[in-house]
Amino acid sequence: MSQSGFGLHIITEHRNRKLSLEKLDYIGMTYVYILRSLTSQNQLYVGVSDNLPQRLNDHNQGKCRHTYKFKPWRLIYTEEFVLRADAFKREQQLKCWSRGKKEALIAGDRSMLKYLSRRRKF
Repeated sequence: MSQSGFGLHIITEHRNRKLSLEKLDYIGMTYVYILRSLTSQNQLYVGVSDNLPQRLNDHNQGKCRHTYKFKPWRLIYTEEFVLRADAFKREQQLKCWSRGKKEALIAGDRSMLKYLSRRRKF
């Protein structure tokens, strides 16, 4: 599946299976990713990295100040970018989204994502 010319990979959660990162091609790509805490299901973290396995390992070993309290983490969503600047823009965009929009993106629910994008609170 591709979006705006960039490869898009959705990694689904499986309760009794470990996540496999083998299918992603890491060479020369930068990834925006979303993690879900396994200890606190309401915790999501959005980040960017050019080495996902190492970065996930860093999160799970408590080396990241924003995520160490809620470890371990599971990778649940990624998008790949050729340009780091585009990845950082997308990361900032996702960080500003509501939890509902992030969950719709993770689930691949385009209709809900579209609905939540139009809904405004005044």
